Amino acid sequence: MDKKRLDFAIFCVENVAEYLNLNGAEVYTLLSEKSKILDDYITAHYDALHTQGKEYIVNDLVEYMEKEGLFGKLDYESPLSDVAIKMTANRTLLQNKYANVIAELSETKQVNLREAMDIFYKSYTYQEMHVGISDMHCRSDGYLVEEISLESKIN
Repeated sequence: MDKKRLDFAIFCVENVAEYLNLNGAEVYTLLSEKSKILDDYITAHYDALHTQGKEYIVNDLVEYMEKEGLFGKLDYESPLSDVAIKMTANRTLLQNKYANVIAELSETKQVNLREAMDIFYKSYTYQEMHVGISDMHCRSDGYLVEEISLESKIN
């Protein structure tokens, strides 16, 4: 996976999550662990898919997820599901932040972008960024990578 495919994958995950009123980590799990949609469709067909509009892409992915029977496989509970904070950051800027953190995480941990994406979406730090706790999304990429690295040492 290269940086442009990473950016697109995050765009897909986060916009499908918003459409379905789910957490990005939930959608990431459905697309990467409960199915092969992330690798075999989103990144594999990037050249064609990324030329389409947001509405088309989201509807296409939701339809694909339905055909795969993924909505019955959702057994994810966010550790912050009871937090009642409304994230007000611009979604596009937030997606860019996620991509930058994943890219730096990849360099720091010396793993490929796909593995770094997996680490990121499974982290508590992502959850905090997603819901807006402590304005985590305003922290530097390096700080967030360090937080994620500390988490992985604890877990």
